[in-house]
Amino acid sequence: MQQAKPLIPIAVFLTVACGFSAARTHAIPSVPAEDDEYAVYSAAIRVMNPEPKVKLLDARLGVFVIEDLSQLHSYDMDYLQRTLKDWIESKIGLAPSTVDDFWRQNARPKQLRPQFDISNRYALVSPADLKAIFSQPSCRDSWASFNSRYPHAAGLTRLSAVGFDAEHRQALVLIALTCGSLCGSADCLFLVKDNNYWSLVRKESIWVS
Repeated sequence: MQQAKPLIPIAVFLTVACGFSAARTHAIPSVPAEDDEYAVYSAAIRVMNPEPKVKLLDARLGVFVIEDLSQLHSYDMDYLQRTLKDWIESKIGLAPSTVDDFWRQNARPKQLRPQFDISNRYALVSPADLKAIFSQPSCRDSWASFNSRYPHAAGLTRLSAVGFDAEHRQALVLIALTCGSLCGSADCLFLVKDNNYWSLVRKESIWVS
């Protein structure tokens, strides 16, 4: 029987959405090994946000606001661990070494660089800037502050670090989008590189709110 996707508890989600504390087809060409992480990010973002079949009336729509530190949060972990275990057991080709590297790369936050190859405009935002934006008296005021600063953003995107196998032929990444106090989701993506293109193999929702 398929397990229901977890709902983030309201108190936890409000902390995520409003209480930031200190602390840019489904395939794109790959790049040299040291830059594979950004090829995977770009492919994953395109999977989650495919280009519209019709041209947007307002070309400013679809701006990505991305937190500039890659990281996992505690509320990602439970279903993410079960999902990766299920993927290994389901024989879809996911190597245990890729999962091991995913956890290793996500042991601590990593700085992101503006090297995404996506069609949308995007902005990388620091935790300090996010803390200032989301330090308003209420959650509604905080999101109003965010929307005032980024009026054409769909929300705030958070990325995990990417895990690879030793040959950089397969990759794992998590993408989370928060768009309000009770609006958001996170997905884990498994991609493989074939003929120098990263393509989606499997995608699973990790949490929704």
